[in-house]
Amino acid sequence: MDTVTRDWLLEHYKDAYETQMERTDKIRERVSFLSGLLTPLGGAIFYVILNYPRGELPFSFCFPAIVSLLLFIIAVVQVLYCLGRGYEYSNILTPRQLREYATKLEQYAASVPAKNVDVLDKIKTNLMNRYCEGASDNLLVNLKRTNLLVQATQLSVLSFMLLLLALPNFFVKQMHQENLPTKVIITEPIRIQK
Repeated sequence: MDTVTRDWLLEHYKDAYETQMERTDKIRERVSFLSGLLTPLGGAIFYVILNYPRGELPFSFCFPAIVSLLLFIIAVVQVLYCLGRGYEYSNILTPRQLREYATKLEQYAASVPAKNVDVLDKIKTNLMNRYCEGASDNLLVNLKRTNLLVQATQLSVLSFMLLLLALPNFFVKQMHQENLPTKVIITEPIRIQK
């Protein structure tokens, strides 16, 4: 490979690598946003299910409420999986590793002068390969994480829509619920002060 092509590929792979590393920040922001949406949704689902009046549970309430709860749980699990799975990103050589590689390469070139080793060419080729591998690996990791978050978002929307289907029945039952007086138990004599 000629040096012009190699240098162009090195810059291209470096840009691709940096782009993928920037995407990791956007994925983290998306996780935070999705967590902000899931929190009130979960609260609403649990409130509706726990505060539904006792007695007969009609299918028009149970089915959407339970499916909404299941979709919500799956969405939360996907977000947690995306967050805590420990996706490993590829990293290029650190400056110290690059210096060590260059030093060893120079020592090798000095030990075999007949081979006429171009140290800079070897270093650039090595960096080009590392950037290429790193950008490719990080793209795959970012795609997996992004797909998980998109699925979690879709499940959250479906969960919300099903919760909306359960709400009319919930409100009708709440309105027609007979409000019983609060039971008070007196455990000691009442004292009236003047």
